[in-house]
Amino acid sequence: MTAQARWHLTYSAETVAEPIVWSLGIEHSLVTNIRRADVRDHVGWVILDVRGEPEQMEEARRWLERRGLRVSVLTEDVIPD
Repeated sequence: MTAQARWHLTYSAETVAEPIVWSLGIEHSLVTNIRRADVRDHVGWVILDVRGEPEQMEEARRWLERRGLRVSVLTEDVIPD
């Protein structure tokens, strides 16, 4: 079963220069689409559509939080395969 969600990610000064969205796709096998963003030198936020297996999405969300990002789930749906 595939899931999709819209996440609001808030970056700290320590993480704003890291390729976080790239890592979600490559390291966590998620499909991402940036809907809106505001990234500056020391802080930033991204509204991101995310799609993948529910277990991968949950692990990715926990990974983001461990990295120091704040993750707010704006919407979440399960799509039957």
